[in-house]
Amino acid sequence: MSETEVDKETLEVVRRHIRQQVLQAGKAQFRDVMLSLGKELERDKIKGLIKLIKEEIEEINSKSPEELKELNEEDAESLIENEYDELVQAFYDKFQNKPFMQSLIAYGSYGKRNHIMGQSNLNFLLIIKDLSKKEEQKAGIEITEIIESLMNPLFEYLIDPVVLFNRDVVTIDKFKTRQGPGFSMIHAFSASQSQPIMGENPFIEYKFNSEISNSAEIIIRDTIEQYQKACSEVRNNQDDSAFIQEELAYLSSEAVVDYALALIYLYNSKMKKDLEHITKPDIRDTFPNIFAKDKNLKKFIPVVEKAFAYRLGITKIGENEQIEESELIGECETLTSALDSLFNQKK
Repeated sequence: MSETEVDKETLEVVRRHIRQQVLQAGKAQFRDVMLSLGKELERDKIKGLIKLIKEEIEEINSKSPEELKELNEEDAESLIENEYDELVQAFYDKFQNKPFMQSLIAYGSYGKRNHIMGQSNLNFLLIIKDLSKKEEQKAGIEITEIIESLMNPLFEYLIDPVVLFNRDVVTIDKFKTRQGPGFSMIHAFSASQSQPIMGENPFIEYKFNSEISNSAEIIIRDTIEQYQKACSEVRNNQDDSAFIQEELAYLSSEAVVDYALALIYLYNSKMKKDLEHITKPDIRDTFPNIFAKDKNLKKFIPVVEKAFAYRLGITKIGENEQIEESELIGECETLTSALDSLFNQKK
């Protein structure tokens, strides 16, 4: 099948999946490309494209390292950026005409537009109209089906949806009784700083200042509990020592970043500073600036830097310091113990 016999849209889909494999693995493999395409195109259609796919793979794989480097620089950012924008559009398309929908907000780093492409989650808040019990159940089933339909393996790692009812957010006092670590007052503040994809933003009327401190403590306590529980499960359920260390390092990096974000909000609240929209990509610069002179927390600045880098797949800090997984795990456990002691004393 020649290029002229394939419609431009399908050809671009094929080339996009091949480029993604090159960007991820350095070289496109036929099997990997076929598996990737299977998530977007019908099987029968792919069968008719096999010759073209092989030709396109051969062409891209034959490029010199310099040409591939140029391809990476030109395509890497736009490919992943398109995933975010396409997914936001997909959520809008799926929910815009649903009678139970009141608002849809993409908050967090995407809402601030400082997300790290390929790393940051897409945080969606769906606000549902107040319904009868029967209508709630029906809407819940439909929402679950829609979200599951959007959990394409190409996008799954990006999606982090939260569902609230209008009655939960109509006032800040109502929301205080509803908030939890999964969607706290800090998350609501982030949502207040984001433009809704559809509907109104109820959080713009909230007065957050006096509420952030408690929310930060809720997040820290929950992160301690979830981190310790997850680490215990990994150690108890796995025999592969290499896998255990890699998984623990990942859990540690996630916990450290969550601690750091909550500590920044806690500090700013305690110091009665004007609320600033801080998201996870801001941590690398903000945490050292705030805690460089704090006698209890300044010693944890290096582990925050390591955890942030580890989440991005960076293996070195500066020119020489290699990030060792065992050290990252140990330093996170030390930070967890310190925070656990600090907050237990406050109980």
